[in-house]
Amino acid sequence: MVIATLYGTKNYILNTPLIASSLLRYDIRDDKMIEAKLKPQIKSFMKNLMKAYLLNNN
Repeated sequence: MVIATLYGTKNYILNTPLIASSLLRYDIRDDKMIEAKLKPQIKSFMKNLMKAYLLNNN
């Protein structure tokens, strides 16, 4: 499930930039915006997802 979520998130953002840009409310095709906003948000999301998965699967 975690792998599917990680892959799906990455795949969605990279393959649908126009829809992702409208949902995120900034242009994800802009390299500066990706470095400043998108990468930190995705990194935080992925860390929280992994923590939740690891803590709930004891």
